Amino acid sequence: MDEISKLGDLALKLENYRSRIASAMIWVTFGMIYGAMTLLGQTLFLLGFGWWVIPLAVTIAAVGSGVTYFKLMKFLPLDRETVRRWRIGAVLLFLPVLTSYTLPAGAAGGMYYNTVWYPSLGLGLLLCGVYAERQKVMASTGLTMLVSSLLLLPLFSYKQTLLSITAAGLLCISMMLLIYLGASIYVFFNAQRAIHATG
Repeated sequence: MDEISKLGDLALKLENYRSRIASAMIWVTFGMIYGAMTLLGQTLFLLGFGWWVIPLAVTIAAVGSGVTYFKLMKFLPLDRETVRRWRIGAVLLFLPVLTSYTLPAGAAGGMYYNTVWYPSLGLGLLLCGVYAERQKVMASTGLTMLVSSLLLLPLFSYKQTLLSITAAGLLCISMMLLIYLGASIYVFFNAQRAIHATG
């Protein structure tokens, strides 16, 4: 019986480990999709395709990452209530980003459109994490992005040139990728502690 108990405990630990690793992969994938698409938007903008390519790239990133997110969520053992909660959470996640691009930018213009996705995404992560996530890693990530968004405020005092607007967008992408990397590493090491836990 003792061996059966140990085997059952190992199975639970392995399932917990698999779930946490899948969670870490969600962060990596989500960050890579957003980073790649926003960089693509910046590149096309610099090549003369117009400012509209940036919100288009962000929208494609939101849709693409949303689809990928739910694909990866299938690897997590979720009950019906948790699935329902995460579906509502997904709306909370993407709504701020999509809403921010429907608001008039006024004089902020290109600087606004090239950076607003970053705090909007942070707000979406915070709302989704608070509502749907038990570990609260997503909520902490969103909060970190919102706080780091304060670094963007001085950039709005710069003369809006192609260089300053592009630099602001690249700053957002780099901060997002660093924060997502930190969240992914945190989840990974949590998974390691879970698999090696005793008792």
